[in-house]
Amino acid sequence: MPFVPMRPWMFETTCAPLLMLQGRHVRRVTPQLPEAQGDRAGVAGPSERSGSGARSVRLLITGDSSAAGVGVQRISDAMAGVFPEALAARLACRVHWRLVAGSGLTAAGVLSLLEQEPGLDGQIDAAVIVVGVNDATGRHSRARWLADLEALRARLRILAPRATLHWSGLPPMHRFPALPNPLRAYLGARARLLDAELAGWVARDASMRHLPIPALSGEGMMATDGFHPGPRGHRLWGELLAGALAGDLRRATP
Repeated sequence: MPFVPMRPWMFETTCAPLLMLQGRHVRRVTPQLPEAQGDRAGVAGPSERSGSGARSVRLLITGDSSAAGVGVQRISDAMAGVFPEALAARLACRVHWRLVAGSGLTAAGVLSLLEQEPGLDGQIDAAVIVVGVNDATGRHSRARWLADLEALRARLRILAPRATLHWSGLPPMHRFPALPNPLRAYLGARARLLDAELAGWVARDASMRHLPIPALSGEGMMATDGFHPGPRGHRLWGELLAGALAGDLRRATP
């Protein structure tokens, strides 16, 4: 018979005390890595003085600790730094990018951060949103998850009424080295559940995209905390996002 992964409620029913103990242990022993340092806004691609006449794309990147570059030291090595450079190279254009992100944020937390961020004037062509891991660890229900996503989308539509919204999928938490079993399997099941809800929700809106994240395995793919992408993981993630977004922007160009 084919393997059928357990549902989150099955773990909660059979091993709730152990999950609580493991969760406390992981929080106690896992290194708290800082967010990446560096500018959180910039321009990638050919300079205006190059005379190339390149088009411009305005990009917003927002989300949780992975978006904020936890796992590497510099923004330039994080997904948020690699992504605009890779997108500019693929489209031969200038990418004006801005990062609005912070550690520990749920979908509701990202909404609050965007509401406090000055200078987002609506001139945004595309947005990439990275949320879900903290909603999974916070045991948010599917109803709360979808309600928070709706509220976040509404805010993004105010900031970027014409932009395509690209939602990065939840990572495969059942492969996070920092997590012991059965906590790893439980959070993996929760992440898969929320990601499936995200994909179904995104599919109902033609102006949104769901971009799955592959498993990050191999040297340098995961950070030393066993929870965030490492240098190679951030680079791979940024390149994959750039490839997906470039294709979408090419199709949208008259």
